[in-house]
Amino acid sequence: MSDKQIPVLRYVDGQEREKRISIRGTSLKVSGEDIAIIDLSVLRSCPELEKISFSDNKLESIDLSPIASCRGLRELFLSSNQLMEVDLSPLKHCNRLEILSLSRNRISTIDLTTLRYTPNLEILALSRNQLVTIELQPLEVCKKLRELYLSGNRLENLDLSPLKFCEDLEIIDVSYNPLEKIDLTPLRSNSQLRIIE
Repeated sequence: MSDKQIPVLRYVDGQEREKRISIRGTSLKVSGEDIAIIDLSVLRSCPELEKISFSDNKLESIDLSPIASCRGLRELFLSSNQLMEVDLSPLKHCNRLEILSLSRNRISTIDLTTLRYTPNLEILALSRNQLVTIELQPLEVCKKLRELYLSGNRLENLDLSPLKFCEDLEIIDVSYNPLEKIDLTPLRSNSQLRIIE
């Protein structure tokens, strides 16, 4: 057995009980625990993590800055919480990120600028939030992007032109938005693309 101390994540559940979970291996999943408050600072000592999931909880806010140490991170799931905003800037150091799921929250605005540093991103899920507008320009460097989910928001206008560089794009789901119009011209060369309106 190694002398290395096993990192322990602490959080408070929905009944205000403090809980702990030891972090071993490359995956951390704490879902469906009604987590209201979580301190991710222990993740600074977990660079080997590849998958992190805090889905299906009651998080209203989350500080992702410790995730910057998880440089091998491939999947981050924060869906089905009560998040109103998320600062994605710590993901600048996670250039292996392939999946980012923030669906089913209460996010009204999000800055995707940091995703310029995640060229391996394949799936971005932002469905069922409260987004009124979103700037997709940072995604033009995500050439491996295959799926983009924006359904169930409040988007009235959407510029898809930055996605013309995403040649692997298969699905763009913009259903259940009050879109006035959507210009698909920039994406016409992508024969495998399916747009769900």
